[in-house]
Amino acid sequence: TKTPVTYTGVPLPWRSTLIKVLYLTGMYEPSLTRFIEQNVDEGSIVVDIGANEGYFSALCGKLVGKRGKVYAIEPIGSNCECIKDNARINDLENIQILEYAAGDADGKIQLHDCLINRMWTSKSAGKMWKSFSKIVEVEKRRIDAIVPYSDRIGLIKIDVEGAEGEVIETSDHRPTREEI
Repeated sequence: TKTPVTYTGVPLPWRSTLIKVLYLTGMYEPSLTRFIEQNVDEGSIVVDIGANEGYFSALCGKLVGKRGKVYAIEPIGSNCECIKDNARINDLENIQILEYAAGDADGKIQLHDCLINRMWTSKSAGKMWKSFSKIVEVEKRRIDAIVPYSDRIGLIKIDVEGAEGEVIETSDHRPTREEI
């Protein structure tokens, strides 16, 4: 990555697949990282839905600078702690952590939280994954209810394990065809 970001996997570094990938390769999801570096402008707003451990939130926080803002939406508490630590060690005061699952309505939802790493949380789990996950109940919110609309939104990144359509179709933040 061209943008220097310090990254920590606390509070549970041994569960961080991301830490292992960064240690071995120096970059996570290279094509998406490059796309973000080339397309996120200083002063813009980024919405990171399914922020996980906060790799992309921290990267975007550096890119948007002090005049910009990053909304990191993540339902799992230990991942939110990671995002908070990454913001702190990178001196990023422009990241707002929203501890919710994004969805089509406000309410509660049960998710399968993977016990062996933090890279996978889903509404459903196949037979094999059920033995490696625990069910957690979290708050679910519509994006419109937690992120104020702004024409400064320069990027919406969504990684919610197959529920992307449900999240964006019910949002006023959905991009037009020309914006995709």
